[in-house]
Amino acid sequence: MEGLDVHDILEEAVDKIKKEAADADSARIVWKYVPERIEHDHFMNLPEGWTRITHNSGMPHRKSRVVSLSKPYFIGTQGVRDHPIPVTGIPCLHQKRIMERDAALAAEAESQKKNEGDTSETTLESEIKQKLIAPAVKIERQEDYLLSGEEYRKYAEKLFKFKLIQVKKFTTFKDKKADYREKQLDQALKDSGVPLKMKEVLGKNEKTPAGLALIHIESADPRFHKRSFVMNPQGKSSITVLHEYSQRALKGRTIYHIEETRNATKPFHATGIVIVKKSVRVQIAGTVKDKLALLGASNGENGDNVDEDSIIVGRGEGPSKRVAKMVAAKQALAVLIPEIRFNDDYMATIQPPNATEKNYDDQAIALFDELPIEDPRISDLAVRTCLPKPMILLKVGPQV
Repeated sequence: MEGLDVHDILEEAVDKIKKEAADADSARIVWKYVPERIEHDHFMNLPEGWTRITHNSGMPHRKSRVVSLSKPYFIGTQGVRDHPIPVTGIPCLHQKRIMERDAALAAEAESQKKNEGDTSETTLESEIKQKLIAPAVKIERQEDYLLSGEEYRKYAEKLFKFKLIQVKKFTTFKDKKADYREKQLDQALKDSGVPLKMKEVLGKNEKTPAGLALIHIESADPRFHKRSFVMNPQGKSSITVLHEYSQRALKGRTIYHIEETRNATKPFHATGIVIVKKSVRVQIAGTVKDKLALLGASNGENGDNVDEDSIIVGRGEGPSKRVAKMVAAKQALAVLIPEIRFNDDYMATIQPPNATEKNYDDQAIALFDELPIEDPRISDLAVRTCLPKPMILLKVGPQV
């Protein structure tokens, strides 16, 4: 081992470690895009937990790790819908205003230089500025950094399309809830073919068309208040009215059992049965259940072996199966909805209790003041407007 120094051997490992440490400390050089100029809004600081960093994505939130590309802001006790929007929350508009302001300042400085070169006289103000070389001073106001809802909409209209709609504003939640419920009832009236608003119906207006029946039913869910639906029986048969009532009020369906009898004039016997689920019968316990119990007692069905979910609501006889069904449905509705009356054809002809006889007759013949009797639309319009058909008026006329 000639030619080797002991000290060189000992220092060899140390030099190697120092070289590796120096290589590790040397940083990797990369290229990164950063904005040339970012102005900070001194009137609107970032909310708690948010931080501004030079990152490719934006502003991260430490706690929730949510990133926003625009500057979030804290509104405090201001309204969420009508608070002023800070310009710094809209990066594109903020940068546009900065560039416009810089261009205006540059143009103003250029014009001042021209004016100073043209004038030979030196004022005290310009002399002081030249000596101090003081920068331009600009007073910033908070209003300059805020946008109203209309200003923001005008800016967004360059890319987005808006439409003007009419809405209602309420001072209390109670008024808002009442208006929502009124809309639901108006929609129920419209779905039932009634051209009226709920206020007109509840206001007991004498001009209200005949043939309107309101049935208030307790909600099956005890957490909610009473709900109501509107049924327009005018122009409907007893079978249709009972079917609609069974579906909407009892949440069930109606079936009929037909039997033949030995009666020559009325050879068919119909039994109307309402099928209701047990759970629904328990939930709607009250006035409806009492009426059903009354029907069962009047028909003597307490001892019959019938299904627990089936309730016999009416019986009827007639020369045909359809007539027998109508008679059975009419008998059931006489207890369920006593206000409804049926004519000889088993069609509903209800008269509201608040309307006088004269008012009812005037409404019945008012349709013929606008249309001739030969008009083919009269029959359909009479049903839609809840007025008697011409044939019914012709039958009732000689009796008056």
